[in-house]
Amino acid sequence: MTNYKKINLFLLICWLLVPFVQAEPALPNKVPYLAAEASTFNLTLQQLIRGYNLSHLSPELPPFKQIYSPKFTKDNLYYVSIVNHDFYISLVLESASQKIKTFQMTYLPGLTIKEQCDRDKIIEAIDKESLNYMSFLVHWLNPELAANESLSKVTTLLCNGKGLPFYHEIDKNLRYVVADHGEKGITLAIEPVNIKKSDK
Repeated sequence: MTNYKKINLFLLICWLLVPFVQAEPALPNKVPYLAAEASTFNLTLQQLIRGYNLSHLSPELPPFKQIYSPKFTKDNLYYVSIVNHDFYISLVLESASQKIKTFQMTYLPGLTIKEQCDRDKIIEAIDKESLNYMSFLVHWLNPELAANESLSKVTTLLCNGKGLPFYHEIDKNLRYVVADHGEKGITLAIEPVNIKKSDK
């Protein structure tokens, strides 16, 4: 990807992130990671990059850049990693602890599947590199899942959330969220299940 295309993509992502983040506080029951008592992964950005890349999952994570905006709340930090012209990974960190609150993986073209959605149609619709990152991150955050199970988890989640502004399900200590923004892409997020502060 040329530097010119990278700059344009980065500006596009900033434009997409700002209204998306600002829209979330109006739906506190649907965006639990923005709540004051929201749980965090026991993981910082540096630990994520080091741990993921040392786990020999391929490909490695591209660099993350912090996104600044006066519209963002001071309680959170926002980072984005551009994987390719169709796919990026964004993180929200708790400012005080620097720990990650949510992983968000966005496929910009969105899903154009018109017929019944299934695993094969998702694999056809999303490029291999983007789908691999989604599957690898799901596996890394939930190592109990085998590689093929992680891919199945991703495709099932995307199919279930296709066409919906918000879809979520909880699996043990993880919450999976899918938000279909239509032409602005589809996002798969992974968050820790909210627990009481006294339980941390």
